[in-house]
Amino acid sequence: MNKLTKIIAVVIDTKKAIFYKEDGTVIDVLQGDPRLRSILENVTPKLSTQGYAFVDFSTENHWKQFEEKTGGAVRFFRIAKDKIKNLFSNNTDPVEPTVLGTLPSVQKMNAAVEEILQHAVPAKSEDFNEDNVAQQRPTTESDGRTPNDRINNGKDGHFDKHPETIVAVTKSGKIIPGVERIKSQFAGAIKNSNTKGIEIFLERISKVYKKRRHTVEDLLRFMERGDLPIADDGTIVIYKKLIRHNDKQYVDGHSRNVIQKVGSFVYMEEALVDPDRRNECSNGLHVARRGYIPTFSGDVIVLAKVRPEDVIAVPDYDANKMRVCGYHIVAELTKAQFQAINTNRPISDAEGGAELLGKVIAGDHIGIIEHVKIAGHNGTNLTITPKKPTKKAQKKKQKAKATKAKPKKVAPVKPLEAVSKASDKPVNVKKVAAKAKNQNVSLSEEEAKPITQADVVKDLWDKALAGDSCKARELLAFKKKARKGWGVWGLPTTAGDTLKALLKD
Repeated sequence: MNKLTKIIAVVIDTKKAIFYKEDGTVIDVLQGDPRLRSILENVTPKLSTQGYAFVDFSTENHWKQFEEKTGGAVRFFRIAKDKIKNLFSNNTDPVEPTVLGTLPSVQKMNAAVEEILQHAVPAKSEDFNEDNVAQQRPTTESDGRTPNDRINNGKDGHFDKHPETIVAVTKSGKIIPGVERIKSQFAGAIKNSNTKGIEIFLERISKVYKKRRHTVEDLLRFMERGDLPIADDGTIVIYKKLIRHNDKQYVDGHSRNVIQKVGSFVYMEEALVDPDRRNECSNGLHVARRGYIPTFSGDVIVLAKVRPEDVIAVPDYDANKMRVCGYHIVAELTKAQFQAINTNRPISDAEGGAELLGKVIAGDHIGIIEHVKIAGHNGTNLTITPKKPTKKAQKKKQKAKATKAKPKKVAPVKPLEAVSKASDKPVNVKKVAAKAKNQNVSLSEEEAKPITQADVVKDLWDKALAGDSCKARELLAFKKKARKGWGVWGLPTTAGDTLKALLKD
């Protein structure tokens, strides 16, 4: 049942709308909250005519919906922050909430976890609400800026003034508090009917505070005001600005020593990354969310993936960036996409941005083709090692070579000459068969089927991936001449980058 609140006044500024109740208390609704516009449309005329209005501030219960989507693999509870603090502290340093040892079943947790659940309100309960839980803040303020998170002498005024928090309990029994910071991630997963990525992310992030000296909350603060979803493999998608080194490579904007490219996994030993959250700028690989990208130098922006377990430190008073020990570059943005991100606008504002992001989220991108190891400070002692092909890839390459060596009874027609340039219409099979007949080559019924552009492109693609550099060049040349997108032929949008990377190797 919806709970109506009587409002007698409202004040709106660039950050939020403040709704005043009769007793003088207020309810804040941040700019960017999807409820705000509809609430104001209801309140404005009634305040003008009768001096008050009844407002429903309730929100859609995404926590319950997500829990149902996962079949209970992830559960959510609302609990007082003080209860979390009391249960997992010993009056000195906090002990991170976790489960030690091997659980005989999902239901059997340690005493601390059980006690939390006894003092918490389940998301599926009718009594569950978010009245005393902080709302996720918008990616940018109304003026387009993304301000620092920490104010009031190191205290986050927005988050800390709310007494309750939402905790997620994973299938393995680990507890992650503060997930309300990334509520939009859960809502997006529900909308797309794909919860697997966040399930994996929650399991992976639960390991972070066991290995690092920062808390899970720090990483959630970083992600709260980022606009990128969590990838299906549980990794964090981030932006990184670099400087173009040549047509295929980049260097970092700080040392200009780290040579990298699309497909590179850039990493350094954990010992070289400063774990102290009090230091904003220090040793480590820096990655940023959208609002901070303009502060970095460079003429290229790439999309990269960061594993939660590779996050080392998030500056305590400013979560616009973080230091990590590794990232995998998966795509370079176009000029239009670069301009959008560099002016703190969503990548979807630029042509092809939404499609590119969708591919990256789904894992449809170039894999790791080389490891770039930084063994010294300031990007020195660099080692670039091409990734060795797997046994499966080697077998595929050997099979391709063996197949190529055997004579085939097919019409000796060059693929790119035989395919229509204007469309994907079938080749004239009679002409192909006639040509084969003149050369005394017999064509089976299967071999005489119509050949399309998609067939030819797919064949070239498979051979290129198998290690045939000639086919890779042929396919790139054909794409340039055809002036069509890779998707027309059923290939990933990053196919060109993959082919160029293969030629580079």
